[in-house]
Amino acid sequence: MPKSAVCKDKAKKSMLQQWAEGKRNHPQAWTVKELTLLGTDKDQEVSNQTGRTLVAVAVKRRQLKIKPYKATK
Repeated sequence: MPKSAVCKDKAKKSMLQQWAEGKRNHPQAWTVKELTLLGTDKDQEVSNQTGRTLVAVAVKRRQLKIKPYKATK
């Protein structure tokens, strides 16, 4: 098995173990309110407002093909 596959497998097992022990919440579905925030501000700010991680916000925004926020001068 390639090294990257082994790492992914270990990470998945670790995540599942954390869920089983109650240390990590199972991912919740995105609400309409959360989705409407994507691309309206910096990903970090959306993360702070929604309580989701910065990575989760960035990934969801990219999945939905929403361009990153750019401040206007």
